[in-house]
Amino acid sequence: MRTMMWMCIAMLVSLAMVAGCESPSEEAPAESAESAAVEEAPAEEKAAPESALVVEAREVAALRAKIKANPGQVDALLAEAEMTQEQLEAKIFEITADPAARAAYVDASK
Repeated sequence: MRTMMWMCIAMLVSLAMVAGCESPSEEAPAESAESAAVEEAPAEEKAAPESALVVEAREVAALRAKIKANPGQVDALLAEAEMTQEQLEAKIFEITADPAARAAYVDASK
């Protein structure tokens, strides 16, 4: 069980590193076009509601932080969150497949 936990931690650290290594020069032209479009958009459209997966990504990040801080209480923390180790791993894989959820997870993990 500890091996699975450490594998998940290693995977998430790798994801965070990959997310942080994106080249800003590739995004610069897109950002200027997006910022012009955002400035023209009405204020109501700027605040889009978050998806359920983004909210869950933040919750999973908080759970992972609790597990990291209390490695001896993994089972109790998972029970409190009403999850099994397998469900947590499945949720992490689901989060990593969605760019918005992955970004929310990385931000919440900082």
